[in-house]
Amino acid sequence: MNIDIRAATVENPELQGLQGKFKLLAGKMAGICYMPDDYLSQGIQNEASSLKRADGTANSGHHSVFDHAHMTLTIEGIPKILAMLLNSTEDYVTSEKSARYTVMQPETEEELRLYEKWTAKFMSLIAKLYPTIDEKTVHKLALENARYLTSVFTPTTMAYTVSHRQWAYLVDWLGDLQDQLAKNPNPFNDKLRKSVTELYVHLGSLLPRDFSDNKDREFDFIPMQYGHPKDLPADNIANAYSVSYLGTFAQLAQAHRHRTLSYTMWFTGDRADEYGFYVPPIIAGTELEKEWLDDMNSIAYCFPQGTLVMITEEGLAKHFFLKCKERLCGRAQLEIALQTAKTLELFIENRDKLDARNRKLLESIAPNGVPVAKCGMKGFICKEVCMWGAKNWNTRKI
Repeated sequence: MNIDIRAATVENPELQGLQGKFKLLAGKMAGICYMPDDYLSQGIQNEASSLKRADGTANSGHHSVFDHAHMTLTIEGIPKILAMLLNSTEDYVTSEKSARYTVMQPETEEELRLYEKWTAKFMSLIAKLYPTIDEKTVHKLALENARYLTSVFTPTTMAYTVSHRQWAYLVDWLGDLQDQLAKNPNPFNDKLRKSVTELYVHLGSLLPRDFSDNKDREFDFIPMQYGHPKDLPADNIANAYSVSYLGTFAQLAQAHRHRTLSYTMWFTGDRADEYGFYVPPIIAGTELEKEWLDDMNSIAYCFPQGTLVMITEEGLAKHFFLKCKERLCGRAQLEIALQTAKTLELFIENRDKLDARNRKLLESIAPNGVPVAKCGMKGFICKEVCMWGAKNWNTRKI
């Protein structure tokens, strides 16, 4: 794993070192809260006073002023599951190598063999079923489905931007997580612990920390990896909602991009087939389904991205409707598009439990109780090229 700082929010370039620059900015921000003068006054701008103020604020536990400074990292060779872990925190900006548009490089020869085998098979199937699709798009769709056979620990590359405070907290949480994983050993947790420890060491070496998380938090995304019992909340559809369903690692990684919603993964990690494996619709019910599942089972040791896990999704109805405007689309990953539509059906069935504002929002994405693609939603103009359109966005097999 290789991590480098690519950009940072700084003030006063003459002050040496990012740590000092971050502290200086935080101290000046704190000065706004406590000083009677304006920002450019000497009382706030004095460097020595600002640095002292930053230390005092850090020691008192009021860390919000450290959110003003941000740091952008490039992380190369990070396992996909760790990218998911970072993206589960909701407080970040990320740009990540796409497994839909680029060829992945699995860790083992067997994964690579199966990845290439099924890429070729999917290309043949797609071209036969949809002969009007161009070869470049066929290849992209084949890669998207073949990647289910690559491990969730497959290395990827991402750019990741977080605040000074969030970076310090992440290091805390990673340190605690590696200890908890050691207390709860199993095949998945052991692989995860190795990766978490590497990331913890790398991030911890970037900058010294002036403070730690003082609220005893953790990565809420993976409660069972901390040894917490499986405790799914009851499904509830209202202005605030909660639903649980089976989905793959790949779908969950996509869902994390909707940061106004919260996702929890319930997966012990004792064995990859705890809930079974996903079967792409284009081969479901065909003679290829058994071959697909046999291949999945043959690499279960690496926890392929097609592994099914139990997912709890929680949030506000209005934020779920925003998700619909992104995922009810022919360009969206098919698995998450269909799952989003299935959850939307629950909102349609429980329409009377919503307030007037949310009922109006629901009507805008499911007029007369019928879900539509985002390109068919009132007031939405799509500028992306799509081969499926409003008619076939949810009937496609790929």
